Amino acid sequence: MSDPNAAESPKSQGRTRGVSPAIGCLSTVLVAVLAAGLLLIILSVALRGEARFSKGDLGELRLWLIRETANQGLGLSTTRIVAGRESSGEVCIRTSARFLMIRSELEIEDVVFCDCYEKQGENWVAAGDCPAPES
Repeated sequence: MSDPNAAESPKSQGRTRGVSPAIGCLSTVLVAVLAAGLLLIILSVALRGEARFSKGDLGELRLWLIRETANQGLGLSTTRIVAGRESSGEVCIRTSARFLMIRSELEIEDVVFCDCYEKQGENWVAAGDCPAPES
Protein backbone atom coordinates (compact mmCIF):
# COMPACT_ATOMS: atom_id res chain seq x y z
CA MET A 1 0.00 0.00 0.00
CA SER A 2 1.02 3.52 -0.51
CA ASP A 3 1.67 5.94 2.28
CA PRO A 4 -0.90 8.82 2.25
CA ASN A 5 1.67 11.13 3.87
CA ALA A 6 4.20 10.60 1.09
CA ALA A 7 5.23 13.64 -0.96
CA GLU A 8 3.28 14.34 -4.12
CA SER A 9 4.90 13.56 -7.42
CA PRO A 10 6.56 16.48 -9.25
CA LYS A 11 3.84 16.50 -11.90
CA SER A 12 1.11 17.07 -9.36
CA GLN A 13 2.91 19.94 -7.60
CA GLY A 14 1.88 23.42 -8.73
CA ARG A 15 4.55 25.29 -10.72
CA THR A 16 5.74 28.52 -9.23
CA ARG A 17 6.13 31.38 -11.64
CA GLY A 18 9.19 33.53 -11.28
CA VAL A 19 11.51 35.58 -13.36
CA SER A 20 13.16 33.70 -16.18
CA PRO A 21 16.93 33.26 -15.86
CA ALA A 22 17.53 35.42 -18.96
CA ILE A 23 15.50 38.35 -17.56
CA GLY A 24 17.13 37.98 -14.15
CA CYS A 25 20.62 37.96 -15.65
CA LEU A 26 19.86 40.92 -17.93
CA SER A 27 18.40 42.98 -15.08
CA THR A 28 21.44 42.20 -12.89
CA VAL A 29 23.81 43.35 -15.64
CA LEU A 30 21.72 46.51 -16.19
CA VAL A 31 21.77 47.37 -12.47
CA ALA A 32 25.55 46.78 -12.36
CA VAL A 33 26.14 49.06 -15.37
CA LEU A 34 23.96 51.80 -13.87
CA ALA A 35 25.73 51.50 -10.51
CA ALA A 36 29.15 51.70 -12.20
CA GLY A 37 28.05 54.76 -14.18
CA LEU A 38 26.78 56.48 -11.04
CA LEU A 39 30.04 55.68 -9.25
CA LEU A 40 32.00 57.13 -12.17
CA ILE A 41 29.96 60.35 -12.05
CA ILE A 42 30.43 60.66 -8.27
CA LEU A 43 34.20 60.10 -8.58
CA SER A 44 34.44 62.63 -11.41
CA VAL A 45 32.61 65.28 -9.39
CA ALA A 46 34.63 64.52 -6.26
CA LEU A 47 38.05 64.52 -7.96
CA ARG A 48 37.64 67.05 -10.78
CA GLY A 49 34.89 69.16 -9.24
CA GLU A 50 32.50 68.57 -12.16
CA ALA A 51 31.06 66.10 -14.63
CA ARG A 52 30.08 67.17 -18.17
CA PHE A 53 28.06 65.35 -20.78
CA SER A 54 28.12 67.03 -24.18
CA LYS A 55 25.58 66.82 -26.96
CA GLY A 56 26.95 68.46 -30.09
CA ASP A 57 29.10 71.58 -29.96
CA LEU A 58 26.84 73.64 -27.70
CA GLY A 59 24.51 71.34 -25.78
CA GLU A 60 25.57 69.92 -22.45
CA LEU A 61 24.57 68.68 -19.04
CA ARG A 62 26.93 69.76 -16.27
CA LEU A 63 27.02 68.77 -12.59
CA TRP A 64 29.52 70.61 -10.41
CA LEU A 65 30.53 71.18 -6.80
CA ILE A 66 30.23 74.62 -5.24
CA ARG A 67 33.08 74.93 -2.74
CA GLU A 68 33.13 78.51 -1.56
CA THR A 69 33.53 79.50 2.07
CA ALA A 70 30.03 80.98 2.27
CA ASN A 71 28.31 78.61 -0.16
CA GLN A 72 28.63 74.85 -0.48
CA GLY A 73 26.52 72.46 -2.50
CA LEU A 74 25.83 71.16 -6.00
CA GLY A 75 24.96 72.92 -9.23
CA LEU A 76 23.26 71.35 -12.25
CA SER A 77 23.00 73.14 -15.58
CA THR A 78 21.40 72.03 -18.81
CA THR A 79 21.35 73.69 -22.21
CA ARG A 80 18.66 73.43 -24.85
CA ILE A 81 18.49 74.83 -28.36
CA VAL A 82 15.41 77.07 -28.65
CA ALA A 83 16.01 78.60 -32.11
CA GLY A 84 18.11 77.63 -35.12
CA ARG A 85 20.31 74.56 -35.53
CA GLU A 86 24.02 73.94 -35.12
CA SER A 87 24.19 72.88 -38.76
CA SER A 88 22.85 76.29 -39.89
CA GLY A 89 25.63 78.19 -38.09
CA GLU A 90 23.19 80.29 -36.03
CA VAL A 91 21.61 79.05 -32.84
CA CYS A 92 19.96 80.36 -29.66
CA ILE A 93 20.47 78.35 -26.48
CA ARG A 94 18.54 78.45 -23.20
CA THR A 95 20.59 77.50 -20.16
CA SER A 96 18.94 76.45 -16.89
CA ALA A 97 20.96 76.21 -13.70
CA ARG A 98 19.62 74.69 -10.50
CA PHE A 99 21.31 74.60 -7.12
CA LEU A 100 21.15 72.25 -4.16
CA MET A 101 22.93 74.02 -1.33
CA ILE A 102 24.23 72.31 1.80
CA ARG A 103 25.38 75.58 3.33
CA SER A 104 24.58 79.06 2.06
CA GLU A 105 24.63 82.51 3.63
CA LEU A 106 22.09 83.81 1.12
CA GLU A 107 19.28 82.09 -0.71
CA ILE A 108 20.47 81.08 -4.18
CA GLU A 109 17.70 80.92 -6.76
CA ASP A 110 17.62 78.89 -9.93
CA VAL A 111 18.73 80.77 -13.05
CA VAL A 112 17.51 80.65 -16.65
CA PHE A 113 19.11 82.68 -19.44
CA CYS A 114 19.22 82.62 -23.21
CA ASP A 115 22.03 83.60 -25.60
CA CYS A 116 22.48 83.37 -29.35
CA TYR A 117 25.66 82.26 -31.12
CA GLU A 118 26.94 82.18 -34.68
CA LYS A 119 29.67 80.00 -36.06
CA GLN A 120 32.74 81.79 -37.38
CA GLY A 121 35.25 79.31 -38.76
CA GLU A 122 35.56 76.55 -36.17
CA ASN A 123 34.43 78.68 -33.19
CA TRP A 124 31.04 79.77 -31.88
CA VAL A 125 30.86 83.51 -31.14
CA ALA A 126 28.25 85.24 -29.00
CA ALA A 127 25.66 87.07 -31.12
CA GLY A 128 23.54 88.63 -28.36
CA ASP A 129 20.47 87.77 -26.34
CA CYS A 130 17.63 85.62 -27.61
CA PRO A 131 14.77 87.41 -29.30
CA ALA A 132 11.71 87.92 -27.11
CA PRO A 133 9.09 85.22 -27.61
CA GLU A 134 6.13 86.35 -29.68
CA SER A 135 2.90 86.73 -27.75
